[in-house]
Amino acid sequence: MNPMNNLTVRQRNFYIFCGVLVVGWFVVRFMTNAAQQAAFFRQQAILAAQQRARATAAPKAPAPALPAVPVKPPTFVLTNLSNLEGMWMGQRLLNANGMCTLRLEMRPIPDKPDNYKGYARLNCLPPAGLVSLRGGRVLPKQQRDNLNPVAMVLTGTPEDGALRFMLDKTVVAPNDDCETTEFTVTPFGTNQVALEWHEGKCRGTQLLLGKNGR
Repeated sequence: MNPMNNLTVRQRNFYIFCGVLVVGWFVVRFMTNAAQQAAFFRQQAILAAQQRARATAAPKAPAPALPAVPVKPPTFVLTNLSNLEGMWMGQRLLNANGMCTLRLEMRPIPDKPDNYKGYARLNCLPPAGLVSLRGGRVLPKQQRDNLNPVAMVLTGTPEDGALRFMLDKTVVAPNDDCETTEFTVTPFGTNQVALEWHEGKCRGTQLLLGKNGR
């Protein structure tokens, strides 16, 4: 026998009402949860859109600056046959002539850039203390002559890494055994050249000349 048959109409209506109430509660709970989830997803979408907008509007960070390239100090060009133009000067004690000074001016020949015209002046001073004697009049003739600089015009041509200068003209003639008809000039390090005589008392003697002007 069905138990529901023993219930009164009032009891049956109560149970039906309770069942409808339970079903209604589940329906309301389901709809509420669905509405909350929809609101949550909408909020997340709005936040994501705002973040994208801020990222697009924000200025890009400047690229990191590259480290500065260190500036190398200027390098000095070693003396060679292509940069001998200018004034050169050197001093040395030469035999009995005393302290001698050679001034050599070298200029490239326009139609022969590897060749140079040389203008040399050589003067020597006797040992200290003798020059003051009567203005040098009591000095031996050789020492008096050495007080007058020897002046020469020469032409230099390249030969085995050096310049071989040959005498063109003697402007002021020497009066000793150091008369020069030729000498060689060899590049020596930076801003220096080595000069070597080829005849007379100074033959084989070398003299270092330093750059002394343009």
